[in-house]
Amino acid sequence: MASVTCIVFLLMSVTMLATLPLADGRDKKTDDDLESPQLSDFVREVSDDEPEAARRPKLSPLRLGQCSASDYEPDYDDENAEDFYDNIDASNFFDDDQDAGKSLDDNAQFADPRCADGHVKQGKASGGHCFSNDKSYAVHATMTPYSIARTNNLTASKLAPEGCKPVQLWHLIRHGSRSMHRMDFMKMETQLPMLQKMILAAHSVGNGELCSHDLALIRVWNIKDMRMGKAGTLTPEGKAEVKGIANRFKAVLPNLVYKGYSISKPPSENARQQPGEGTKVAFAPSRQTYESSVAYLEALYGRRWGHFGLPVKGSKSLQYFHYCKNYVNKVMSRNKKHKPFHTFSKGKFIQEVMDSVSKRTGVNITLTKLRTMYNACRYQASWNPQRLSPWCTVFTPGDLEILEYWEDLRMYHDHGYQHSITYKQACILGKDVIRHFRKRIDRGNNATDSTAYFVNVEAFVPFLALFGLFKDTEALTSEAINKNRLWRTSKFAGYGSNFGLLLSSCTGESTNYWVTAIHNEEKIKLPGCDTSLGCPWDKFLNEYDFLEDCHFFRLCIRFTRRMCRPHNWHLTYIMNNWM
Repeated sequence: MASVTCIVFLLMSVTMLATLPLADGRDKKTDDDLESPQLSDFVREVSDDEPEAARRPKLSPLRLGQCSASDYEPDYDDENAEDFYDNIDASNFFDDDQDAGKSLDDNAQFADPRCADGHVKQGKASGGHCFSNDKSYAVHATMTPYSIARTNNLTASKLAPEGCKPVQLWHLIRHGSRSMHRMDFMKMETQLPMLQKMILAAHSVGNGELCSHDLALIRVWNIKDMRMGKAGTLTPEGKAEVKGIANRFKAVLPNLVYKGYSISKPPSENARQQPGEGTKVAFAPSRQTYESSVAYLEALYGRRWGHFGLPVKGSKSLQYFHYCKNYVNKVMSRNKKHKPFHTFSKGKFIQEVMDSVSKRTGVNITLTKLRTMYNACRYQASWNPQRLSPWCTVFTPGDLEILEYWEDLRMYHDHGYQHSITYKQACILGKDVIRHFRKRIDRGNNATDSTAYFVNVEAFVPFLALFGLFKDTEALTSEAINKNRLWRTSKFAGYGSNFGLLLSSCTGESTNYWVTAIHNEEKIKLPGCDTSLGCPWDKFLNEYDFLEDCHFFRLCIRFTRRMCRPHNWHLTYIMNNWM
């Protein structure tokens, strides 16, 4: 019986083997042999954000006989983001670079492994704007690199009136360019590779209007390009931004920003008794502000910056917006329907951008995809301003101008002039200015020559508004775009942006002290002052006397222990509002 069973089993095995293909590997399905996407994958409307998605331009049908995209993945948003302050290495989120060594050859083509002849039909490359040949629009709101926002180098001339000598500097500095939040990377990881394949496939069958240069950049892009270390880590460009600021202020104000010290010299021959004495440096509780303060000290003291005695923990006062209950409840937690930023995203301007990008890429673009591509564009542009980001090529200069206004609108209403509590809470920093200057003027205390505080944009922008800077006569709205507006964050609140108040001692009879405002290394006229050179101390104090009357917790109401940790609400805000 056993022998009969063996014979039957052998016969069945031979029959099965006979049905298998020849062992040349052609019919074997591997990871690289992916199914061709269906027509509906490219022409269907995905209206996960906008009810008006049906109004988007329809793309011409794909001919599935041509070489097309592969590995279509569903589009979704992963909102399970973590607190970007946590010290967790996100390196496990990244795969190996599969595109290392790819050429940027303009004639390189999208090679589908299933195409025997290797021929790919070109898209309408000559019909649209070629971003690679026109890089005129390089500003991206609050993520604009400092090298683009800064127009002139700081010079010692005309920082104070004749007969006046600078004696003290109070300096507020936004951190330099940083790596992205983990939640941003999670969205890019799930969306950008799929969009890359869809764009290449659309152009292979005649859809889309990207030129060959722009298409080549998208072709060689890899998700690993978005990896710049842990969340909030300062990029090489960010370190260069901060070090450049330190070196230029050191050169212009050598006796304030930097006091020479040599260990080999006796104390009597040193300007100070220890390194860094006379200079105060503090940072807000975040990785990017801490690393910015370290870069600042490295530029001043080199390898001996550790002798300076930088605080171990960040200052809560520099993160004041986390602890203002009235601000959180009345502004940040406000319903989306009442925020012009969200109204604008549903309006005609953003719809025009989505239509434009859909036409250029050959792929129907939703608001979620638009936001993800714009973030990828400006992150890479801030990391390396000299190198064109592949994801910037999907936009025209007109598109980028609208997207810039989109974030300017958010900053205006959530961090600017729309609600008085927003800028009034920044009085905690204004009071610090008056206190430091009064010590020298009223008490003759010369212990502090310079103060450098490193903050996030949410603390930097309200402080500028507190002084009435960059204020338009009419509020920003979602109905129209004012191209001549003063409130343009790409000019005053990008990475590395800084605002300083310089106190000078004068020998003239009219005034004993003079205050000059410096923004991004240029003098700026303060409201109430006659010129950009500044004001006499008495006039400055009369104009901004409200700073001394700052009662932060009376204005904001204290958080209680029963409330959640303050940065939890901020994380929720970022998840729902982040550009």
